[in-house]
Amino acid sequence: MGAVTLGRKSGLLDSRRMRGLFVLASVAGLGAAGCARLNPEFGLGEDATGGAQTASGPTIGTSGTQGDEDPAGASTRVSDSAVDGNDLGPGPHVCGDGELDPGEACDDGNVDWGDGCDEVCQVEPDLVWVHEWDFEEGVAERFNDIVLVGDFVVVAGRGEDRESGDHQVRLVSLDSEDGDVLHDTTVAGGAGTGGEARGVAARGGEVYYAGRSNEPGVEAVLGTIALGNDGTFGPSSELQIDGIGATRAKGIAFRGRDVLVTNGLFNNGGLGLTTCTTVRGCTGWLGNEDGSQLDAVVVGDAEVFVAGLRDGSPRIFEVVDTSVEAGLVPLFAEARLGRFQALAIRGDMLYAAGSVMTDGDEDAWIVAYSLSTSALEWEEQIDEGSVTDDEFEDIAVTEDGSVVVVGMLGTPPVPVVFEYGPQGQPRWGLSIEPEMGVDSGHARGVAVRGDEIYVAGEWRETYSPGDGADGTGVGFVARIRR
Repeated sequence: MGAVTLGRKSGLLDSRRMRGLFVLASVAGLGAAGCARLNPEFGLGEDATGGAQTASGPTIGTSGTQGDEDPAGASTRVSDSAVDGNDLGPGPHVCGDGELDPGEACDDGNVDWGDGCDEVCQVEPDLVWVHEWDFEEGVAERFNDIVLVGDFVVVAGRGEDRESGDHQVRLVSLDSEDGDVLHDTTVAGGAGTGGEARGVAARGGEVYYAGRSNEPGVEAVLGTIALGNDGTFGPSSELQIDGIGATRAKGIAFRGRDVLVTNGLFNNGGLGLTTCTTVRGCTGWLGNEDGSQLDAVVVGDAEVFVAGLRDGSPRIFEVVDTSVEAGLVPLFAEARLGRFQALAIRGDMLYAAGSVMTDGDEDAWIVAYSLSTSALEWEEQIDEGSVTDDEFEDIAVTEDGSVVVVGMLGTPPVPVVFEYGPQGQPRWGLSIEPEMGVDSGHARGVAVRGDEIYVAGEWRETYSPGDGADGTGVGFVARIRR
């Protein structure tokens, strides 16, 4: 697929050009009028669990309100058969006539988008809640990644000591249903004064975070912290990756008792991979290379894969030996400048998300690579016109095989969420906009479970191109229902 340009409209991304399927909306603008799919007049009812049904009975999604913070109160399941707006099944069907025809997930009597039922009569995403923190002048905080642990959402990123101004690793747990904060903590000491968590994962009641410390100097770190049954954090410990000279760490994956961590040097100055255990500590390798970095790692049935950039261009590798740099076997390489920031696996498919440079501009980019055919299955590239801030930063695969990516688009950038079908069919896109009035931010991490999508990121009070490490910022967490 070629590059797609999304235009601005009323402060929101207008993506109707993209086959008429993406729906972008703010917190206040999501489908307040509701959708005819729940109205028996249009052949729909509700089953015992609250799922919306067609007249013939199959469930097409979930419904119900979530209080004042759920303006849409509807599901956003979209059938694969309807992704181009044409293949809607047998018989006559007219989207927008108020009648539920075969292949239509909804019909609210119009072909408007942004009101819960889009212009091809497919249900739009439901932004259930957004939890955001207040700005404090000069305080630069953010969330970089997110993981689901039972009934809890855990986000990790960067906090700030109010007295010294030094950065610290920050972890927050929230109730996955209503977004209430259960525990908000910073980790001082070993991962402390210059610390930041860039990646987070969970296993066996323990939360793992990968990032950096600043005691002494900037060093890569893998930390663990206990998570109680009430969502509160317990004791923490850190394993330094300074033995091989790494200054940053991000990706985390589990292989048996081992924890695999991607790491390297700041400013794309080197790439590395480390294996950590609580018994042996951390061992690995580090290559000092300009324009090179590993950001993501995933484990398949018996394989390990990593992604990032090398010589300034996006790369995916299979790791046949985790102990040496020569163990990286190239799988996918792009000649243009760019970077993969995230990697996901499902069956024999690898999905990588990041950005690529086209005509001097950065474009958000997602690729699907088949391990069975050793070939690119599909790709999508989005250009919102930004030189440095059109990019995807994380990716997840749903239980039904759909692919969800998050990132930022535009100048100044806004946080965005996109869903694609298993074959790369565009389904919908959503921009998350703050109630506090700023117009700049990232979506940096995503986690999915069933029809629920959870997103972590940051708002910036003042826009600055690129990473935006300086200046006032706060974290946010959002829940979206597909």
